[in-house]
Amino acid sequence: MTEREIQRFITYKLFEEREKNSVTQRQLAKLSGITQSKLSRIENGDRNIAVFELFILSKILKKPITFFFPKA
Repeated sequence: MTEREIQRFITYKLFEEREKNSVTQRQLAKLSGITQSKLSRIENGDRNIAVFELFILSKILKKPITFFFPKA
């Protein structure tokens, strides 16, 4: 997989899990300390997600960080 494909996978999984849990970007932003604008850009693929941001979001969404990565 290319770097771009991995990034798309991560952002899709993040969006999917957020929607599955009926959490809005605004709510997730408030819980995580990441601005809603950043979350929007991440989910739209306009910004790469930092590891520490993914770590924080994985804890809030109660998923292991590995959930957001494609299987090798």
